[in-house]
Amino acid sequence: MKKHPLTIYESKKVVDAITASITELLVQDGKIQMIDFGTFEKKTRASRGGFNPQVGERIQIPEKTVPTFKAGKGLKEAVKLKKKK
Repeated sequence: MKKHPLTIYESKKVVDAITASITELLVQDGKIQMIDFGTFEKKTRASRGGFNPQVGERIQIPEKTVPTFKAGKGLKEAVKLKKKK
């Protein structure tokens, strides 16, 4: 792995800034595509029926919006190549 000139503290600040930006853009736009890395997206899960095993009764699980990530071609290829070595 290549070393970089950043300290652990500086690296943490960079990662925190990136995750904050991704979160903000995801809330606003609903989709962030990072070429060759992947796509962050928000999707809505429909409401559905469920079962509560503690009390033994059927419940209705409400609709909710969740973040998703789909790996891009570059990331998939990098993982596949690393695995073969």
